[in-house]
Amino acid sequence: MSESASRPVPELLTDFLRPVFLLRLTLAFLAAAALLMVGDAALGAVIARGARDLILLTSAAPYLDTLTWSGEKFRATTHLLGGHLSIDPQGYWFLVAFPAGFAAALPGLLSLRGLARLLAAIGISVAVASLLLAITADGLITMKLHEVHVRVNPGWRDMLVRSAMGRFWDFAALMYPFAACLGLAWTEFGRDASADRGRGLHWSTGAALLALALLLIAADRYAEARRVDSELALRPHLADLNPFFGRHLLLRARKLEATGHLNMAGEACRAAAKYPRFKQEARQCQRRIRAKLRAQEAKP
Repeated sequence: MSESASRPVPELLTDFLRPVFLLRLTLAFLAAAALLMVGDAALGAVIARGARDLILLTSAAPYLDTLTWSGEKFRATTHLLGGHLSIDPQGYWFLVAFPAGFAAALPGLLSLRGLARLLAAIGISVAVASLLLAITADGLITMKLHEVHVRVNPGWRDMLVRSAMGRFWDFAALMYPFAACLGLAWTEFGRDASADRGRGLHWSTGAALLALALLLIAADRYAEARRVDSELALRPHLADLNPFFGRHLLLRARKLEATGHLNMAGEACRAAAKYPRFKQEARQCQRRIRAKLRAQEAKP
C-alpha cells in the first residue's frame, strides 16, 4: 500500500488547509469566474439544451417548444401559451464554477488524470444545473397551463415536480457544490494507490466517456424528433390527458380573436366543436368568427 493511501484522513485533510493550496484555490476560482464571464452564452445554451431534452424525454405530451438562454435569462416557450416564460439564472453558474474551480486547484491538473477529473466535474455539474432548470421550467409552465385548463402530464408527475421545486431545488443548489468538492477531494486521497492501475483506468474512463457522449447525442436527437411544431400536432397527445380540452380551445380562440388572428381562431373553434360538451358554444364562436371575416372582406 502506498504512503498516501495509508495516511489517516484527518492528516490528509490538512493538505487542503495549507496556504499554498488555498492560494491555488483562490486563483482557480478567479479563473473560473473569468471564463464564465466570457463563455456564459455557451454554458447557458448547453444547460438550456439539457433541460429542454429532459422535459421532452420525460413529459407525457411533448409540450415544450424551446428553452434557450437569452444572455440574461432562460426563456421557455410552448405552443399552448402565448409569449415566453422567463426564468432567472439564480445559482446555475455557481453550481458549475465552484466544483470546476476546486478540481482545477487540486494537484496534477495537467496530467491525464487531472484533466479527466476536471472534465468530469464540469460535466456532472452542468447535468445537475440542467436538471434543476428542467424542474423549474416544467413546474412553472405546467402551473400556467393549468390556468387555461390543459394538463400535459399525469397528476402524480405534476405533484412530484411541484414537490421538487419546493423542497429539493434549494437543498440541491446549496449542497451539491460542497458535496462535489468532497467527492473530488476523496479522489485525491487515493491517487497514489491507483497509480499502478493508471493505464487501465484511463482506457476504461475513455470508453465510458465515449459511450456517454453517444448516449447523450442519441437522447438529444430523440428529444428533437419528439418535439412538435404546432398546437395542432400536440392535440393527439393531449386527448387522453384532457377530457375537457374543448374548454382550452375555446379560451385560445377568444385570445386569437382578440388579437386579430381570425383564421386561427376559427380553426380552434372548429376543433372545440368535436367535443360534445362544448359543441354549442363552439358553433356560436364559429358564427361570430365568420361574421367578422365577412366584414373584413367587405371593406374596400
